Amino acid sequence: MTDAGFSSGERKFGQTYALRVLLALLMGLPLALVWSWADTTQNPGQVMLWACIAAGVIVLIFWVLIGKTTLTLSEAGVRRESVFGSQEILWPQVAETRYLVTPIRVWAHFGLIGALIGSLSKNQNANLTLRVISIEGRQIKVTSNFRDAKEAIGIILGKICPAMVSDARGKIEHGGTVQFGPLELSKTQLSWKAGSSSVPLNEIQSA
Repeated sequence: MTDAGFSSGERKFGQTYALRVLLALLMGLPLALVWSWADTTQNPGQVMLWACIAAGVIVLIFWVLIGKTTLTLSEAGVRRESVFGSQEILWPQVAETRYLVTPIRVWAHFGLIGALIGSLSKNQNANLTLRVISIEGRQIKVTSNFRDAKEAIGIILGKICPAMVSDARGKIEHGGTVQFGPLELSKTQLSWKAGSSSVPLNEIQSA
């Protein structure tokens, strides 16, 4: 029986087209402008022709390479594959996660072109970044460059957080202290960094 969120034992998330379209525009627009200017002043000749062909080949190569980056979530763990190799972290090996949501509207500064690029991504209003860190310190990063990144991050956190919360709660109930970055939490108090002043939990009004 597979977990919720997985189909046939795993889910795959490929790259969005936003980064590839941006690369194509960055390579193509300058050449188009130079070609247009040269055509009104003098014959652009073979130099411009070969420059356009070279740019097209470069864009095609990077288009294919970027497309080979995939994220796979399974009942065993999370795996990221690219042309540089594969990296996998099993769920029991996860030590911590770091999740960052950054509001961003960078495409709004690029007019119609920006609107086109922004429409290719479902996370138009925020840049999502989740780092999954193993006990050995290995990291897998999930960003908005993956299609359905929000769903993928939700699945990952849904697999990791309940066990982490249960483990932390158990340690606290048995008189221990758990650490979240610079925060330390015990059954009676909360402190910022080891050795700093602490705040009794019964005195906290809001957070």
